[in-house]
Amino acid sequence: MSSSESKELKKLLAVMGAWYAASEADATTRDAAADFRSLFGSLGDPARALKSWSHIANKKSWSALPGYFSAMSVTTPGRDEQGEQTYWPLIGIQLREQGGAVQMMMRVVLCASDADGSVDGWGWRFDSADADQGANSHPYAHVQHITTWESQSQGFRLPELGAAMGGEDLHPAEVRKTTPETKPAMPLACNDLGGLAVAVMISIYGARRTANILGAVAQADDQFLALCGRSKLDFSD
Repeated sequence: MSSSESKELKKLLAVMGAWYAASEADATTRDAAADFRSLFGSLGDPARALKSWSHIANKKSWSALPGYFSAMSVTTPGRDEQGEQTYWPLIGIQLREQGGAVQMMMRVVLCASDADGSVDGWGWRFDSADADQGANSHPYAHVQHITTWESQSQGFRLPELGAAMGGEDLHPAEVRKTTPETKPAMPLACNDLGGLAVAVMISIYGARRTANILGAVAQADDQFLALCGRSKLDFSD
């Protein structure tokens, strides 16, 4: 791994380490989505898993980190006179080296319980710029809506989850797969792996909360400052 790639990975480790620390402090097993998340293997500290990836011999193919990062929750106002809704992010991470650069995909699923007690997930994939120059490539960091963890899986659920949550007919995968997954691909204002992770955090938590989570990490890097809006917002209020 080149020195520039090593520096880029260090920035990613700093961001994910701060996010994990905040998530551990916020952790609870009392939420309705805990059973959902428990069906997917826990990644634990993503920074530790990323360090392990940096030592593997073959980095040319996409390699998934072993498990999913259960990040801190976010609560948003409800619509149509409904109460607040709490979402629990569950994140899968894949990396590879191509064209002299490290690429990353972060699949982000927001888990939440419905009024009837069933739990489902809604997802997006945050990607580094594509290294290839094909007609359908995205030569910029971007985010796309997704409906499954992988192309052949049934939504954001393991096969046994339907029975565990009361029946596979609650949210038929065939209905949800009508959502486009390749277009649109929304560009993101970042140019390295650390910036991509910050963009994910801001998309979930907003700029103010993200800046507070990152703390000294954001203060040490101009790109983080820009992504967090520190040049435009007063975070002291």
